[in-house]
Amino acid sequence: LWRFSQFFAPQTNIPRFMIARNPFERILSAYRDKVEGPDNSIAFLDNIFYNMIAPHRLIPPHNIPQKEALLKLARNKADMRIKGFNVVESQDNPYENPLFATFEEFIRALLTGNANEHWSSINRACAPCSRYVHYDYILQVEDLDCEFNNMLAALEFTELQGIHNHRWETNRNPSRRGVKNDLYEYYGDLPLDVLRAFHGWFKEDCELFGYDCEKVMCQIEAWRTIHRAPLT
Repeated sequence: LWRFSQFFAPQTNIPRFMIARNPFERILSAYRDKVEGPDNSIAFLDNIFYNMIAPHRLIPPHNIPQKEALLKLARNKADMRIKGFNVVESQDNPYENPLFATFEEFIRALLTGNANEHWSSINRACAPCSRYVHYDYILQVEDLDCEFNNMLAALEFTELQGIHNHRWETNRNPSRRGVKNDLYEYYGDLPLDVLRAFHGWFKEDCELFGYDCEKVMCQIEAWRTIHRAPLT
């Protein structure tokens, strides 16, 4: 949005708004919707295999000479599975075990610059502090029903109140997967250095949009203490 906002003068009467979400929840939801799939990951296959799996999955030394061939074979099997074919993963191909990127591989790729509109920092994607864009409203997903309708009321667009509810109800992820226990399980399995790097990567989002990510980190570590081995 901010890339196009420079073409509209700040004094324009066109209202601008953006929607923020807790980065821990948003990134997990993006992973589960776009990467973990396999139903929703066909558009991201090359990204998954060549930017997430290939650089971040350790493979046995004897597989290294055939790395490119094994990776291509696994990518083709993933494509066939998405298209409905019954495929069997080869135990001899490390890129097929698992066939799609793990959450750790996804996060490591994100932290090394693999970003798009689905898993980029909101601050980077929407640039609320940029001189090119002036948002009138910043809404939060966690209370979207209330905040969206309040914004419409403030803009005197009362006839549109509730119009977004249908889109929310038909969302492919209506239950907002990526919250509560799911969040603790996925992030709780990350190595401590990766978890802390993720927190640092999205620190600006947490501070700018009012999310207590320090509390989330404490909750993840507390969950890990009970359900997993100590973070290393």
